[in-house]
Amino acid sequence: METPKTYKMYDKDNQYIGTATAADANKQVNPNEIKIAAENLKQVAYGQMQIIRNALYDVANDAELAIVVNSASMGPIISGLADALMNVHNSIAKLAGGDEAYNTALKEHDRIQRLNNEKAKRDALASPNCDHIQ
Repeated sequence: METPKTYKMYDKDNQYIGTATAADANKQVNPNEIKIAAENLKQVAYGQMQIIRNALYDVANDAELAIVVNSASMGPIISGLADALMNVHNSIAKLAGGDEAYNTALKEHDRIQRLNNEKAKRDALASPNCDHIQ
């Protein structure tokens, strides 16, 4: 992960005159926070889908005794719905995709940090009395 750079400025007599530090790209794109958010989304989606799935199975148990639709019991129908809900969860988890989201955020973070570092370098060199930087 790219980090903010600090440039030491020197005058023409090689005397230290100050520093210029790049802005931290984490304030714009923080890959670690995005990874945590993606993981939280997956956990919440899983928990909510489990609640719905369990409720469907509870209904299935009651419906199995009382309802027959087109000579078929409700159990397999509700079981199919429960499985479909878990597929929705899997889709959400794939979209949140902790590693993919993190990697995308990391690339953007590094791009921004490189721009910030270059700006700090330009600003340091443009400072009054600055002859060179380290």
